[in-house]
Amino acid sequence: MKKRVLALGLCLALAMSLLTGCSSTLTNEQIITKATDDEVKYLTDGKLKNNTVVMTVNGEDVTAISLCYWLAYYETQMAYYYSLYGETLDLTAEVSDGVTAADSLMEYAYQAALSYTAMDQKAAEYELSLTEDEENDVQDYIDLQDSYSMLYFCTTAEEQGQIYRQYQLANKLQDLLYAEGGEREATEETLQDYVTDNGIYNCRYILCQADEDDEDAAAEAQTQAQEIYDELSVLEGDELLEKFMEYQEQNADGNTDEYSYDDDDSLVDGFKETVAALEVGELGMTDQTSYGYFVLLRLDVDMDTVEEDYISDDFNTLMTTWADEAEVELASAYDKLDALTFFENLTELQTVVSTVQEEADSSAEAS
Repeated sequence: MKKRVLALGLCLALAMSLLTGCSSTLTNEQIITKATDDEVKYLTDGKLKNNTVVMTVNGEDVTAISLCYWLAYYETQMAYYYSLYGETLDLTAEVSDGVTAADSLMEYAYQAALSYTAMDQKAAEYELSLTEDEENDVQDYIDLQDSYSMLYFCTTAEEQGQIYRQYQLANKLQDLLYAEGGEREATEETLQDYVTDNGIYNCRYILCQADEDDEDAAAEAQTQAQEIYDELSVLEGDELLEKFMEYQEQNADGNTDEYSYDDDDSLVDGFKETVAALEVGELGMTDQTSYGYFVLLRLDVDMDTVEEDYISDDFNTLMTTWADEAEVELASAYDKLDALTFFENLTELQTVVSTVQEEADSSAEAS
């Protein structure tokens, strides 16, 4: 199942490349102490506390530490993404019409907290629970958490245990729903509909590469592709596949692959159209594309992969549905969480955490 469950695996060392220096008048040790006492209180300038109820989902309380964990997770991810391009995250910048980065991050955090709470409740409806061994796994995971990592991502050992517990329950619920005879079993008909609806194909390709602006190179690539196509077109079945793969191995530029896809935006114009017009086992050749000429061999779709993708996509859709159907009441405290203030304080704290962690590691190595 494709899930983002445990964000603590992000490397603490990234902080030094992401974050600005600490501007607080407090010492690093004092900051660590204050944040450890109640991190939400520290990061929101005292407006909220870890256990402040920020909303209810079907009558169940969601606390600030749960919401702030997801906000810290998404803010850290986005800041890292911007840093890869040498930029600094500006939460006041618009990411779409009238929506700032801060608005977007708050929505991500809200949806994550809501979705996992609703999923947890749905698991309870199906009377799913963890076994003793699974609960022991949760406790083992909690025991592995270190204080620096938890401060870095605005979480607690208890909160991480709950997230890990929800992850296991989600797996159990998914297994129950999609098992043979289950409510949403991935039947052959269901999977074929999924393949058709998503335009999923599978093929091998050989690219005879050329810049479309270079007429001589384009002509040479066309001739090369045509020769390959002509030789392969007299073959069929296993003999065709075997010879096609030989050509792939001989391609010095490595411009060959087996390609499965369901995303039109990732494909060069002419590629998908040519594959879609072929029957399984049939050979084809594109007109000139921006990359050159492709010789294509359409293959059967790997239905095991399709089944995994279908279950993952469908279960994620289910989680969204459960969240949409939930009765949500926002507490007045919810509006006190300001993403800009939170991010500024989190940035400072993450820098301090990274510095203190590095100093502690250096001391340990020295001793």
